[in-house]
Amino acid sequence: MKYTMALTRSLIPHARRGVFVGLALALLCFPQIVLAQGATTSSIPVAKEKMVIFANPLIKPKKGLQGAVGAYLGFDSNLTYGIGNTDADTYYYEKAIPALSFRLNAMAKWTTGELHKRFEAESPFQYGLQLGVEYHQPYEMVTENGAYNDPRFSGFLKGVLYWKPSSHFNVQLYEIMNRYSKTHYLFKNDFVMSWIHNEVGVHTRIIPGDGLLEFNLNYNMGLTLFEDSELEIANRIAHNVGVRGGYRFLPHSLAWLAITYDFYQYLSADNRDSMPIKFYGGVSTPLWMNLGLNLGGGYGMGISGEMPSTWLVRADINYTLASRLKIGVGYSHDFTDSLISHYSESHIFRLFGVAPLSQKMLLQGQTGVQLVSYVGTDAIGVQGTDGSTTRTDTILFLDLSFSYKLSKDFIASASYRFMMDTTPFSFRVDDTPEPTVRPAIDNDPSFMKHEIYIALQYLF
Repeated sequence: MKYTMALTRSLIPHARRGVFVGLALALLCFPQIVLAQGATTSSIPVAKEKMVIFANPLIKPKKGLQGAVGAYLGFDSNLTYGIGNTDADTYYYEKAIPALSFRLNAMAKWTTGELHKRFEAESPFQYGLQLGVEYHQPYEMVTENGAYNDPRFSGFLKGVLYWKPSSHFNVQLYEIMNRYSKTHYLFKNDFVMSWIHNEVGVHTRIIPGDGLLEFNLNYNMGLTLFEDSELEIANRIAHNVGVRGGYRFLPHSLAWLAITYDFYQYLSADNRDSMPIKFYGGVSTPLWMNLGLNLGGGYGMGISGEMPSTWLVRADINYTLASRLKIGVGYSHDFTDSLISHYSESHIFRLFGVAPLSQKMLLQGQTGVQLVSYVGTDAIGVQGTDGSTTRTDTILFLDLSFSYKLSKDFIASASYRFMMDTTPFSFRVDDTPEPTVRPAIDNDPSFMKHEIYIALQYLF
């Protein structure tokens, strides 16, 4: 969500900044989560191997060094929110600031030949390293001095190791470090928010006897650290543990039971820690010919902290036509820890598809609606204008991309992303220094966002 504050540094005292931190964090976390739910994502919640180094369907994986350099030119209708100028007599109402956007990125990876076969590889050891960097230069002309045109630098470093001493036992170890840099949504100036998210984990699969039974265990630790002192309230460590047991029946069916335990620990915020535990059961099976069903459900509750006790569902139906088309429809109901409240509860409906039109063309897309409630926004000191502490949003999203391999060394692509959030929740800032001149601000976090990019990648 884009909770935004159209305020200058002088408008909010330094001591109160932490109260509004979570309202900016939602934009940084949520759109990536919604739009990153790829068309091949399984509805089985735990435990499964982590996809660390991805393979582009248009690029044949090879042993050793491989990489790409890309240039992206596009338009973002909502680069950030702000006043739009620095006139002292202007009322401090927020408005979207559009911008042209130019990105340069580079990626290089070193992998063994069978890495993307993962646990089906014949060799006992498979490993990979991947490094990526990005330079982003926006060009907005709404503010008087181009306050949001500072360049941003992001990057990642990934490593993964698969060890399969036998067909009955295998282990995956991984490390993923990302550094993000985006516009700061709290203040009207050239401040850019930067933070690091690091994950380290292990996944183990045990397949005893004749292979009808399998057991999966995983542990993941995620660390989120903001580089700006004003955002320390959001620094946290997340420990995630999952266990799943499965039984294979018929040629391609799997029945499973699973349990997850999570511990969210905030490093500098009191009374924010939480420990939800969730129990699942389900089945993954073909229904008819190329039609498949993944269905799971269960119950979750909080051991400590402000967490609900509620039912859980994850389900999708997939249709696959050889290698030409895969489409599906899915639904999920879940809850999780939230940076802007005690927890969030969501219902997600989505339609997704992947169409390799030829060996040179790939079309991907998804669309859907999400209903999400942020319960307990007073955890960061925010209430609605009517005194409510629960914010309920309706989000519509669409994500389309088309890629064409021009030659052995070049790929051209185009993408479009749309996101619309509507919510009756709004909050008020009452501590303006001159209320008779600048009225208290009612911040409506609803928004509509468009992103359009064309790109050219060189492969090596």
